[in-house]
Amino acid sequence: MNKVIASTGLFVLGASGLQAQSYIAPSFDAATDAKPWSIGAVVRGFYDDNSLNSNSNEIESFGIEFGPHLAYDTTFNNGATTLTTQYDYRYRWFENEARNKDDQYHIFGVSLDHKFSDNATLTVNESFVATNEPTILDEDVITAVRLRQDAIRNTFGTRFENRLSDTIFVGVDYSNRYYNYEENVFSSLLDRMEHLIGIDGRKVLSPETSVVLGYQYGHISYDGGQIQRVGLAPINSDVRNANSHYLFTGVDHAFNPNLFASLRAGAQIVDYPNTIGGDSSTTSPYIDANLTYNFAEGSSVFGVRHARNATDVSGGTNAPVLDQETTTLYGLLRYNITPVIVATVNGQAQFSSFNGGGFNDASENLYVIGATLGYRINPNILAEIGYSYTDLINDDIAGREFSRNIAFLGVTATY
Repeated sequence: MNKVIASTGLFVLGASGLQAQSYIAPSFDAATDAKPWSIGAVVRGFYDDNSLNSNSNEIESFGIEFGPHLAYDTTFNNGATTLTTQYDYRYRWFENEARNKDDQYHIFGVSLDHKFSDNATLTVNESFVATNEPTILDEDVITAVRLRQDAIRNTFGTRFENRLSDTIFVGVDYSNRYYNYEENVFSSLLDRMEHLIGIDGRKVLSPETSVVLGYQYGHISYDGGQIQRVGLAPINSDVRNANSHYLFTGVDHAFNPNLFASLRAGAQIVDYPNTIGGDSSTTSPYIDANLTYNFAEGSSVFGVRHARNATDVSGGTNAPVLDQETTTLYGLLRYNITPVIVATVNGQAQFSSFNGGGFNDASENLYVIGATLGYRINPNILAEIGYSYTDLINDDIAGREFSRNIAFLGVTATY
């Protein structure tokens, strides 16, 4: 289920899993009963016209996708603690012998919320993903990897918030992300560990409005070995290491019980201590804003995010590309056409420029859009038909552009 997370912490603002995935995630809406667990499964037939995200080797194929969904949600300690876990597995078989015959991915998540008192709360989240689809691997900005690549991502995050008075709250948060790619070309450019720690304060101005002020420190450490360069000696991947300082302020406002807006804005000051030729730094804007509207027939979320992110482009010159500066627009609309027919449309547009190396200031745009139409056969079974489109546009790097169309028809069951 897609949801909106309003928080003062960086990287968690906005929508969870809102990107229009190359393979659109099925809807596992649990039946409305009191059991803490749910079991689901999906079976789909699909057509993929560019299954390797390639510019020159567009292998099209029909295929079959299936896999289980498991979830458990319980509350204990007299309601003070809530534990939620979820696991999804997918297996995909491709009929075209020119492509590897199968793909598979795993997604595991666990969340723990504990209320020490009326004033103090703790949240802990853990997520593990193993996949070769960039739109499944990343929850925020999609790293526009052009070729098929197996990778794992592990994310851990925790936040402690304490209410000092009726209107003042203070929070401390920490998050950690680990990326590991199987293929050497991607491993050297994208294997990394990200740390982020921060503190923020919230002032409640009215029941509808609160303001936020915060600071966070981030460190990215690359550990993928050596980056290969044409005609030059390889260099260590830690040339991309970065230290960031985030200064931001923001506001949350409820226009009415169904319409909510959130804004965080400030600056990201980045230092690259290991760059060729000595230490370098840059400053860029940071913004994360979203608008959520829940109405009788459905819900919608729209937002914009501007920040820096990793890239698989090396640069190919003496100094490599260090990262990208990206503006992301995203949205999701879910509409119940009738009590048994539901439509979902979601999309994401990324406008990026490279920082450093031979492609400094070069631009790249990525567009991903998806739509599904579901028919609820009964409270436990949903039939769905869907389509997604991905388009990477880059006029500065030859052979990097690609487009991809995927269509599917399937059934999702939840009990």
